[in-house]
Amino acid sequence: MYKLVFANIPHDCREEELQRWVEERGFTVTNLRLIRDSVSSSSPAFARIQLTAVFEGSSPVETLNHQELRGRRLLVRSERTSSRP
Repeated sequence: MYKLVFANIPHDCREEELQRWVEERGFTVTNLRLIRDSVSSSSPAFARIQLTAVFEGSSPVETLNHQELRGRRLLVRSERTSSRP
């Protein structure tokens, strides 16, 4: 699995829209979760996405980072994993 964190997603974006956007760029999404504010239920514009590790060419971060979704430039990075036991 390849884990990514997305930022600057449109606040009214739905999981299906973001998944379709990523998959249209050649990646297979295995899990996607928009991070929402538990009080207001609105999205603070973050998401965690898992991709299958099989892809050709550039890495997902290189391909997806700084691309636009509905006029917003998405910021994409690899998810950091905890090194604690």
